[in-house]
Amino acid sequence: MEYLMAITDFYTSTAKIEKKTDSINAMGGVTKVFDTRIASLPCRLNPKSVTETDEFGRTSVRQVQRLYCSASSANLAISESDRVVIDDRTFEVTGIANPAWKNHHLEIELSELR
Repeated sequence: MEYLMAITDFYTSTAKIEKKTDSINAMGGVTKVFDTRIASLPCRLNPKSVTETDEFGRTSVRQVQRLYCSASSANLAISESDRVVIDDRTFEVTGIANPAWKNHHLEIELSELR
């Protein structure tokens, strides 16, 4: 008998998705505020690529991660202005793919904020 694993069997992490909103502060200026959109998202985080650049005489390394999650209606609302928090790491969403538009799973490109 064959055993087929569901994609959810590969979700080894839990993420928090935060939505960016602009708020007016007491001085009348605009402040970015991040509110929790999804408190507990089962997912898998995999490194995708690493690039090394020389910026202003300083070498910097940028690692792009890919987050996999189910394509539920709540998850389909994730946008490129959101950010993702996994443990003590925070990422900005840089791209979202819904392979073949099948609503099976999402592949979300992330860049770590430092």
